[in-house]
Amino acid sequence: MQITDSTVPYTSHFAGRYFVRPLGGSIISSRLLRKLSQETPSQQLLGHLLVEDGPGALSILNKLKGCTWADHFFNEVYGCGITGLIWDEIVTLGLENSFNSQELSSRASLGRSLKSEASMAAAQFARFDALFLDLLDILCDFADNLVWIKGIPLSRELYARGSHRLSQDFDLLVQTSAGQAVVERLESFGFKPIWKVPGACHQAGIGPVGSLSLLSLTPSKEFETCHNLVLEKAAWPHIELKFDPLERGLVSRELSRFFTDARYLSWQGRKFKAPDDIDHLILEVVHLHKHGFDGWQWLYDIHLLALKLSSTPHLWSEFLRRCHVEASEPSAWAALDMAVDRLNTPVPWEVLSELAPTHACPAARTLTFCLSTDFIWNSNSLPALYLNACFLGDRDRKLKVLAE
Repeated sequence: MQITDSTVPYTSHFAGRYFVRPLGGSIISSRLLRKLSQETPSQQLLGHLLVEDGPGALSILNKLKGCTWADHFFNEVYGCGITGLIWDEIVTLGLENSFNSQELSSRASLGRSLKSEASMAAAQFARFDALFLDLLDILCDFADNLVWIKGIPLSRELYARGSHRLSQDFDLLVQTSAGQAVVERLESFGFKPIWKVPGACHQAGIGPVGSLSLLSLTPSKEFETCHNLVLEKAAWPHIELKFDPLERGLVSRELSRFFTDARYLSWQGRKFKAPDDIDHLILEVVHLHKHGFDGWQWLYDIHLLALKLSSTPHLWSEFLRRCHVEASEPSAWAALDMAVDRLNTPVPWEVLSELAPTHACPAARTLTFCLSTDFIWNSNSLPALYLNACFLGDRDRKLKVLAE
């Protein structure tokens, strides 16, 4: 398919008509994925600010009454780690007085609270950045085997300020061959693996733990050798080791290419690897799907990465190829459709059309977006694994693995 630099407005056939799963992997729908115009005022306000639409933001502000919406707005911005970004947009648009005049339920000014949190975000980024540099030094011998993902590289490359995109932990992909050595190096510097908490070690409570070799026991070579492992140390954010970029349970088909195509970024006199832009965009759309399409920080990551691809339109063809190879079409379509609606992201309409679901049955379309994206053999029930295989792509591969 020929991809042009066209950004003809794309109208979703399904937005507002399918459900997305809640966190935790339930197969029960929890909320309707709506157009921004159907969202709450606080969500609409966030969207207007992120696209620098001052008149649109002001029109919503002038209609709002009470403090409930202000609490929701503040909590959303703070929870997503984008307080610095939002406050700078407010200043750029000249809306400080309008936000200062709004009150939280605590009687504090919304604007002044946002400004204060933005200052704290800058200080937190500086502290985390110093730790990040220390971590790069600790792991310097494994630089070729590690790829840093999501907020750590994106905040340093695509955002105007690092504090615009705060990370709560350090996410890094590790080549399996280097996994044990990386864990041992971190342990030698006082980091301790968290073996007994399910969110930190996927096998906690359902299988043997205590070493990477035990976590790597799987019934098929198609499964990830290890899903994730978190290490902790006092006064440090968590370090989460991952072994597959898409974290869905099965090994990515092009895992070797992913590591080969990863590129070095320079930061404060150090170098570290990050995914290439196409892989990073696919990783982000799958991650947003995994979290129920809920998270402005990930949606804005997607927006910025899509902007980079659109500056070189032929890259969209390779994006589509990789989505098809990794069966990521449902995640990519829904996330990009959402970015177009909420952030005016310039995604070619041909891309969205090729990725759009082809299910004729409304129930099938619904299941596509309410099922857990995880296909983890010892963490999901057999019915959930079967439904995942039927509706989330890679059907033949998944059913073959289940039959083994």
